Amino acid sequence: MKARPLTPEEIARVRSYFDSGRHGRYAIRDRCIVELGLNAGLRVSELCALTVGQVWQHRRVVERLELTETKGGKHRAIPLNRTAQDAVRALIAWKAGRERVWPEDPLFRSRKGGHLHRRQVDALWRRICRNCGITGKVTTHSWRKTFATGLADLGVRLRVIQELLGHSTIVTTQLYLSVTTQQATEAVSRLDEYHELLNTGNSRPKGREDRAERIPAGVG
Repeated sequence: MKARPLTPEEIARVRSYFDSGRHGRYAIRDRCIVELGLNAGLRVSELCALTVGQVWQHRRVVERLELTETKGGKHRAIPLNRTAQDAVRALIAWKAGRERVWPEDPLFRSRKGGHLHRRQVDALWRRICRNCGITGKVTTHSWRKTFATGLADLGVRLRVIQELLGHSTIVTTQLYLSVTTQQATEAVSRLDEYHELLNTGNSRPKGREDRAERIPAGVG
C-alpha cells in the first residue's frame, strides 16, 4: 500500500487525542515516536534504534540528531525543531521518573526492556489512527511523507529535503512529493505575475527558491 501524507487536520486530531489522556500509560513515549516521525522524518527502523544518548546530552535535548543506524549505513544529521525537542524532553522526564536512565538505554523501550520493534510501532500507529478516525492509505511511512511535504510547501529546496530524508537520489525525494491539481494550477498562474513584471522592467518575483534560505527545516 502506497502511503499518503497526513493532512494538517489529521495531525491536529492525533495531538488532541494524546492531550485527551485516552491513549493510556505509554502516551508520552508513543507521542514522542509520532512527533519525531513527523518533525524529523525518521524511518521507523531509525526510530526504533535510537538510544537515550543520541537525543539527551549534557542534561538537555540535542539540537541536531546524529544518526548512524540508517539505511545504507550513511551518516545523517537532522536538526530538531521545538515540537520534536519538547516531545523528547517530556519522554526523558517520564523515563527518569520510572527508572535510572543511561545513555545506552533504548529511547523507546518495549515492555520486555529492549528496543521497540517496528512491528510494534506499526501496530500502535494503527490503533492511534482507529481512535482518531483516520482512514485511507496512512501508515508509519506517512510520517516521512508528511515531513517532506511540509518542507516542500514551506519552500525548502528539494536538495535539502533529500539530505534530511537520507535519500540516495533526488528522484526518490520527488516521488515523495505528490503534486495536487490545485498546487499545479497555483504554480502556473504565477507566470502571469512573472510576465507582468518582465514587461514593466522589474526584477523577477521572489519564488520558493528565494524564500527557502530564510525558512528553518521543520514542520512543527
